[in-house]
This record gives sequence, structure tokens and C-alpha cells, in this order.
Amino acid sequence: MQFLQIARTTPRRCDRILALASFLLLSGLVQAQTMTWVRQYGSTRVEQGGAIAYGEFGVFSAGDTVGELPGQTRTSLNDKDAFLSLHDETGKLKWIRQFGSTSGVEDLAAAVAADGSGAYVVGSTVGTLPGMQTTGGRDVFVRKYDGEGNVLWTRQSGTTVNDFALGAVAHTTGLYVVGYIECCGAVLQGNPPVPVAGQDGFLLKLDGNGNGVWTKLIGTINGDKAVSVAADSTGVYVGGVTGGSLQATSGGLDAYVRKFDFDGNVLWTRQFGAVTASGVGANDELYAIGVGPGGVYVSGGTPSGIFPGQTFSGGLWDAYVAKLSLDGVIQWVRQFGSSGDDHAYSLAVGPGHILVGGGAGGPLPGQTYVGSEDAFLRLYDLDGNLLNTRQFGNGGNDSVNGLAAYHGGFLAGGVKNGTALQLEAVGDSDMFAMRLVPPPVVPEGAILNAASFARHPAPLAPGSLAVVFGAYLNDGPQVASTTIGQDGKVVTSLGGTTVSVNNIPAPILYSLNSQLAIQIPFEVAGQSSVPVTVTVGGQTSAPRTINIAAAAPGLFTVNMAGTGDAIVVHSDGVTLVTPRNPARPNEVVVMYGTGLGALNPSLGTGVPSGVSTAIAPAVLLFGTVPAVIDYAGTTPGYLGLHQINARIPANPPTGNAVPILFSVGGTQSNVATIAIAP
Repeated sequence: MQFLQIARTTPRRCDRILALASFLLLSGLVQAQTMTWVRQYGSTRVEQGGAIAYGEFGVFSAGDTVGELPGQTRTSLNDKDAFLSLHDETGKLKWIRQFGSTSGVEDLAAAVAADGSGAYVVGSTVGTLPGMQTTGGRDVFVRKYDGEGNVLWTRQSGTTVNDFALGAVAHTTGLYVVGYIECCGAVLQGNPPVPVAGQDGFLLKLDGNGNGVWTKLIGTINGDKAVSVAADSTGVYVGGVTGGSLQATSGGLDAYVRKFDFDGNVLWTRQFGAVTASGVGANDELYAIGVGPGGVYVSGGTPSGIFPGQTFSGGLWDAYVAKLSLDGVIQWVRQFGSSGDDHAYSLAVGPGHILVGGGAGGPLPGQTYVGSEDAFLRLYDLDGNLLNTRQFGNGGNDSVNGLAAYHGGFLAGGVKNGTALQLEAVGDSDMFAMRLVPPPVVPEGAILNAASFARHPAPLAPGSLAVVFGAYLNDGPQVASTTIGQDGKVVTSLGGTTVSVNNIPAPILYSLNSQLAIQIPFEVAGQSSVPVTVTVGGQTSAPRTINIAAAAPGLFTVNMAGTGDAIVVHSDGVTLVTPRNPARPNEVVVMYGTGLGALNPSLGTGVPSGVSTAIAPAVLLFGTVPAVIDYAGTTPGYLGLHQINARIPANPPTGNAVPILFSVGGTQSNVATIAIAP
């Protein structure tokens, strides 16, 4: 009988097979919100902004200051400089870069985007940045930094009038920047003149070296702006406001969303707005746009307007958040506010939630108002159900102006006065950055057999290995392997995560942000279905139901997806069976799987295996030819990992992809393949 060897006398064999077994499970890596850290920083004077983005090097924030940030120098007294800062994922400030034009009048950083190569700061200047030339009036600028804070390149451009850049997104196809040209016959290269009566929005595409690829104007004969931009694998989404008719107008100023392909061709446009109680179109604003699961999401404000099915809260302005389908059909709108003026300046879309941020001029429902403008954060699910609101301030102008979603949750940036959030003030108005983590998200049908990846409602067996897919599943270090506790069992808390299966703590084999591997407790035997929840940082996911069967076998495959070549080892116990090194007639091979069900002798949940065989009868065929099974049971020293030692028939079917048909207790596994030579 042959097992997975772990003897000290064969270290090379041990290391190789141990590595194989350890990574079998790392397959397919693919209510309230908890604030885990917040950082306040600034000069002794005034900062504005709060744009925020996440990239390979950490958390980038951008804004402007009339002071002198730590370790930096002002370009001139009392003028505004732009800046970029970088925090690591724990909130530690790594560096700040303050910069401005040579004329030292006003340089504003309105947006930041990030990718694996660094960060892109986007804004406007009324002067001339180092090494650049002005085109007149206010110009747009884009500046790229690497992860160490070094300037890689700067671009300054525009028309002869005032030009503003307001948003940016970094995508694999390029950098996309949006903004607007102020008015009056100005000409942007390659585009017709802006109408005398208004403004035009623009979408600019740059390559990674800052070279312009194309620019597209968005406008009517009235005033139009492009304010925010997002992108996915199908195109680029621009959000803004229009005083004309890009599509059908509601009157006054309307919000719009326009989708482009990556070559700048318009795919669709959707224009929408609120109407006042007297039936007049309101002058609505759109401040932010994001794209994520199932749709396009926008946030903004409406002055005394009422969206269909919504009510006005009071004051002058209400905030709103809305969802459009990926082809531009409005799915829902949520309007909210206080007795004061309320604006949803920022928005980010995660795998299971939408986080909206902004400023409130009064107490939002269930919240306490401090004074002037309070900052707020408001969490929704993807169907527009409100999950949580948090309002904070210090009596000054406090607001959440930037939001970003990333694998660890959400990042928020903005401005605040005083000691709100129990932080010491630096100057008159400071910047802040914070990390927030929503509850774990486990979608329906996202708990699968770790070997077969059989889709729900396919059952899982007691003692088997399962993978849990989702988001925010980990709030500690990314842990790719487990440990044994003092009780001799695999731990049930890993990377800040616990998993409950029918109220029984499940052993966890690895813990990542988007994926967990667990053992289904043996104690669920006899149940037909049980609930599963994931808890991280005191927040628990919605329960998901899994079906239970006495046996639910699965075979591990090379592609880690349950299809194609099975992971099979030759009779030497080390060498993988492959089309270049196929199995031979009468050879004993070893296949690996999970889900064989009840064992003899029995094992406790979380206990690494000794030698236990499957109680239910196992049947194996190569193609249509039955094979003799020497052993079907546990792999010694491992949790939930099973192996099948079988003899290749004397006259087997041959080829590079002979089907393996394996069943336990009459339940069929996934169909994998094996290479067999004559």
C-alpha cells in the first residue's frame, strides 16, 4: 500500500509531495462597516481635496494646500500647491510630495489614479509647471510618480481659455482623464470649437508614458461638464452634468452617463434628473461614478428635486445614489438627506457593497449633527438597500471627497477640522485617509468541493475539503497555509477569520481576501443541508446553505478547476503522470481527492489523518474498463485530503485523455482524465 510519504529519510520526496498537497487547495485564486485605521495629516494652515486611489505601492491621496506639508517647501506664500501622499496598507505615511507652478498662483490636484507602476495626479494650474509651457488661462496637468515618490513625467495642456481636469482612472488600455473646457469658442486639438453659449466636457486618453492617444468632447449648445470616470473590461464610463440634451432632458441641469469603447467611440448615453414639486426640472449634480458587479453606480446631489419614487428630505440639497445597468438602463435611485444641504461627493463599488461619502448640513437619519458640514459614509448593498450610516465632524467643513474599493475593503479620503474621530488637529483644515471593511460577502452558491468545483446545489461530504469564495474574507495577513493548535487540531481561526458550519467552528487551511479553504465538520453527518457563515473582525456574512451527502467525491486536477488531467502520481510516489510520461498497464498509480465520506477508523474534525479507509464502496473505471482499487482513504498527515491507489488494467484504453470515472457509495465524482500508454 502506497501513501503520500513524509518520512524524514526522504527529504526531497517529502518536500516535493508536501508542496503538491499544500497547493492543491490554492485553486482558482481568483451590514456595518468597520474602520480599521484613520490618519490625519496636513500643514498648520488649510488643505483641501481628498482624492484617493489604491495601487501596488499602497494608498495614494491627493489635494492642495496653502501651507507647507511635512518635509516639503511651498512654491510661494499664500498660493495653493498640489500634493500627493502615499500610505501603506496599515496606514503608515511613507511620503508626501508638494508641487506647484513657477508663477505660484494656484495649482489644484483634483484626482488621483494608480496602477502597478505608480500614481497619476490630475488637476489644473494657472501657472507653468517645471519644464512645461502654458497654453493660456488655466491648464490641465497630469503628473506621474513612481512608488518612491519620484516624478516620472509631467504633461500640461489645454486651450486658450480655462480648462479643468476633475477625474481619472488607470486601466490596462491607458489612462483616462475627464474634465471640461470653460467656454466660448475654444478649440481642443482634433475637436470642433466649444459653443459660445456654454462649456464642453472632455475625455482624454493617454498611454503609460503620458502621450495623448485621443480626446473626445461631450457637449451640447449649453453648459456641459465631465466630472468622473470609471472603466471595466468593456469600456470607459463618463459621468457628468449637462444643461442641454445629450439624450432626453428632464429640464434644468441633468446628470448623464456616457459609455465609450477604448477607441473613443460612443456606445450609449443616459441622461436623467429630478423634478421639483412644482414640476420644474432641478439643477442636479453628478459627482462620482463607479462600475462593478451588475452595473454602473453614480452619486450626486439635487436642489429641491425629487427622483421618481423618492421624497425630498428638506434644506436645499438632497444627496442621491443610483444604479444603471451595464447597458445604461436606470435600475434604482436612492435619495436621502437631512434638514440641511447634503451632497454625495464620492462613491466606490466593491464586490458586494456600494460605499457613498460626502457632506451633510444636518443630522442624517439616526445620526448626530455637529455643525456646519459634517462628513458622512453610507453603505448600501448592490440592490440599493441601506446597511449603515456614519456621520462625523468637528463643527467646521468636514467631508468625504474620495472613495476607492480594493481587495481589503474601502479607502476614504477627505477634509476635516479639529479632533473629530479622536485625532489631533494639525492646522485649520486637515486631510484624512481611512480604511473601512464591510461585512464578509459570500455569494449564493460560492461554497464548493475543493477538488471537483461542482456547482451548488451539488452536496459536500462530512470531513471533506471545501473552498469558500467571496470578498472581505480576511482582515489579517494573507495566510496561505495553516497551523496545528495545542490540541493537535488544525486551527479554526486564521488571518482574523472564523467559519461556522451549522454553528460548528470549521478548521481553516488557508485564509485570503477572496478565498478560504475549510474542512466540513464530521458532525454534520446525517443532515441534508446546513448554514455556513464567515466572521471577520466581529462582522458576519449572510448565511449560505450547503447541501450535505454521505459521500461527495471530487478528484483534484492539474488546472485546479476540476476538469482535464487529474493529479496522478506514478508508482515511484513522486513523478506526475502526464501525456509525456503516461501511466502503463498494470502500474499502480495514486490519485488525490476529497469527499470520500465516513472513514474507518473514524477521525475527529480538524485532526490530521492517520490511515483510514472509506467505508462506502468505491468504484473506478478508466474509460469503460474497471480498475482494481488497492486503497481509498485518507492521505496520512493531512486534513481532508484523500487518495485512491489503483492499478491500471492489463488492457486499458490508451491515449492522452482517458476518462476517469470514480464513484463512492454510488455518487459520481467529477470526470477527470489520465494519460495511458499501451
